Amino acid sequence: MLETMHAQTPSLKERIKGYIKKESPGKSIHKVVSYQEVCKAALSRPMPPYPRFPCVTPSWDNTARRRWGGIVLQGATPERYGDWLRQTVQKLPARGLPEPVVFINAWNEWAEGNHLEPDQRFGKRFLDETLRALSG
Repeated sequence: MLETMHAQTPSLKERIKGYIKKESPGKSIHKVVSYQEVCKAALSRPMPPYPRFPCVTPSWDNTARRRWGGIVLQGATPERYGDWLRQTVQKLPARGLPEPVVFINAWNEWAEGNHLEPDQRFGKRFLDETLRALSG
């Protein structure tokens, strides 16, 4: 059996330096990280010696679920997401994966500000960018 895993975007927090707001010495409230920096880091991440399926995310903000240590990806837009997804899809053949799969995190994770589902702010633009990237 071939073992595989997917690269979940929030794991990139160790590789990216953000801005931490301090409430009191030693207690960080939340970390704010540039969405564009997360995209760049994910696209430049070296391939491991085992199959790892890439993962992209339209946005991320888990501060509603965490009192301390939440992560906010600042500056996410449908166009930036579409660019990240497009570049990830273009790199798939070079990855040597058993199937050309990209994970998208997530369809409707509203509590974490992480959804492709249409909303009042961007309408269906995240879905439009997904279609463009996959039709590419």
